Amino acid sequence: MRSGRTKPPALLALSSGSDKGAFGAGYLAGWTARGDRPSFDVVTGVSTGALIAPFAFLGPDQDATLRAIYTGIEARDIYRLRPLRGLTGDPSFADDKPLARLIARYFTQALLDRIGQEHQQGRRLLISPSLLPRS
Repeated sequence: MRSGRTKPPALLALSSGSDKGAFGAGYLAGWTARGDRPSFDVVTGVSTGALIAPFAFLGPDQDATLRAIYTGIEARDIYRLRPLRGLTGDPSFADDKPLARLIARYFTQALLDRIGQEHQQGRRLLISPSLLPRS
């Protein structure tokens, strides 16, 4: 946490929600538009919340990215059904390579560097590894 605080830390926990993740992204954009969205000291998320969390952590200047992610993608941009593979012993009925490509597109080195800089300032981003695609 930031040292010398006189008020409680601002915390944000983002839940899962499958394709309903757009609700969380829209909520953040609305909060920004209202004008009182805080700079969060700790942001955490799981599943689609983990996809939103880094952008929420970095602040309102990332709202356009969230809008692009959640209004510009469809299910095929997240997974591809592979039912025969699932029936023949593969651990999943879906291929998550499209999700890996989506993550690679938006999670650039510059974005990771900004997160690291905020970490050096005492802020924390905690996301569940369940979002990470299998290799």
